[in-house]
Amino acid sequence: MKIERDEFLKEAAAYEPVYTENDNTAYCPTCNKTLALKAGDEIPICCGKLMELID
Repeated sequence: MKIERDEFLKEAAAYEPVYTENDNTAYCPTCNKTLALKAGDEIPICCGKLMELID
């Protein structure tokens, strides 16, 4: 399913910022992307959803 840019931005704006408490790895189950996060970093949005923490 392809999400148009305006629709993606609208969905992304619906999320309140969420921050990590510890160093973690964020994971997107939709596209399998991973991202290393430091304590206090905002958990990013990927594929229209907040990434999951796996560490």
